[in-house]
Amino acid sequence: MEEQTTAIETDLKNYERYLVHSRIAIVALLNELKDEHTLVTVYFNAGKEFIVTNLLRINPDYEELVFDSSGSSKTNDRLMASPRVIFVATLHGIKIQFPAINAEETIYRKRPAMRVRLPTELMRLQRRDFYRVKVPGNLQAACLLPGPSKDRQLHMPLIDLGVGGAALKLSDVEMNFQVGQIIPRAQLILPELAPMTVKLDVRYTLLMRDLVKPYLRVGVRFVDCENAQAKDLQLLVTQLDRERLSVE
Repeated sequence: MEEQTTAIETDLKNYERYLVHSRIAIVALLNELKDEHTLVTVYFNAGKEFIVTNLLRINPDYEELVFDSSGSSKTNDRLMASPRVIFVATLHGIKIQFPAINAEETIYRKRPAMRVRLPTELMRLQRRDFYRVKVPGNLQAACLLPGPSKDRQLHMPLIDLGVGGAALKLSDVEMNFQVGQIIPRAQLILPELAPMTVKLDVRYTLLMRDLVKPYLRVGVRFVDCENAQAKDLQLLVTQLDRERLSVE
């Protein structure tokens, strides 16, 4: 499962060379998102609201894309009332984005779901900032954030890491992070590197569960990262990716 933290690219005229128009290629990419259970963010209400979902079915015969609905009926109603929605995901470090119109309710395997028409074009954009690599637990990489009191810091292990941001794990699910919240000073603790002070922008939060108990997954973007820091992060990401490939 990949992190979905990337924002909407609003002016696709600047990305024409990244647009995919082939129906076969579009269906193949959508099926890959579905088969790998990749998290997909659906923005609606002019980008002011979003849900995080999974694609459930790609049906070219009926020009239909089915995705999981929100757990809130009011949120679903607002999504369906939006004349245009935008799907954004990250697949193997490549950003995927496409628009859709007129989302509507449907049933998938006896459960409520939503559907839209298959897109006629899709943006496939690869940049180093979007790439994320999973951080092995034995590395003990973490992010230290100011806690609720002066004498307490939040120790949040890294789930994945990229030059542009990271996904953090918080065991205390009662803690509250707001999307768009800026954390001016956080400290990245990374293997073979000096502690790195960074500014964070909270991009999403997801309540998840491992084999033991629930936890909060917090996606963050690094804000105004210095060139030297970005270089160190890129070297570490490349090293982790090579180690992953050697194991696979």
